[in-house]
Amino acid sequence: MQTPREQTILTLGLNPRLAHQALFAHRHPQVTPEFHYEIMDLWHSANPRVLVKAFRGAAKSTIAEEAIVIQACLRKFKNGIILGETYERAVERLRAIKHEFETNQLIEELFGNLVGGTWSEGKIILANGVIIQAFGRGQSLRGSKHLDWRPDRAFGDDIENEESVATPEAIAKCMQWLMSVVIPALDPSARVRINGTPLHPNAVIEQLARDQDWITRTYPIEHFSGVSAEPVATWPDRFDLAWIEAKRASYARLG
Repeated sequence: MQTPREQTILTLGLNPRLAHQALFAHRHPQVTPEFHYEIMDLWHSANPRVLVKAFRGAAKSTIAEEAIVIQACLRKFKNGIILGETYERAVERLRAIKHEFETNQLIEELFGNLVGGTWSEGKIILANGVIIQAFGRGQSLRGSKHLDWRPDRAFGDDIENEESVATPEAIAKCMQWLMSVVIPALDPSARVRINGTPLHPNAVIEQLARDQDWITRTYPIEHFSGVSAEPVATWPDRFDLAWIEAKRASYARLG
């Protein structure tokens, strides 16, 4: 017979949306919008390649951090890597993940103390054996293999910036790194998740979005529902239409 703790873990494992809400209530001060649930579903799906294009402030990185923590607790992957536009940005994501393992009491009650012996700036090994590492754009992934495990989970978090989309050559360099360095370093069954905000019509995430191998979802800050000619705020509790219009007017005034 299962213990209450085992039943809770099983329930959370079968319902990722509930896991996000239950384990990270302190990170959800506003009402969770529907598109967040859609991103959660994509993160925990069996799809090998997922791309999320969303406006800045959409909390796509927050959802990704939570998903990585949940999947690491459940040992859904063995070796996860975080890719950022710089190594420092990737470390920021890893730092937020480390913080949850260090301070989240509910996680500790359910899964025990997962803080492991290796707990450095860019690499952690949890007490359950799962490893998570941080890398910056353009960085070699030599050394990303752990024991016999190639990375079987990869998260690219806004790997592009204004500099990397400034010229066709810069865009090609970023794409070459992703396809010639990152992807070949992964386990053949690895699941890849990339978040980004479009910065150029031919940016890497725009090219990936046009590729049939990638499941892509796009979330602008406002959209049209099809029922009305009026726009609808994608996250009304944080960015309502009045805020969006004020921001648009400010940008227009500044040229």
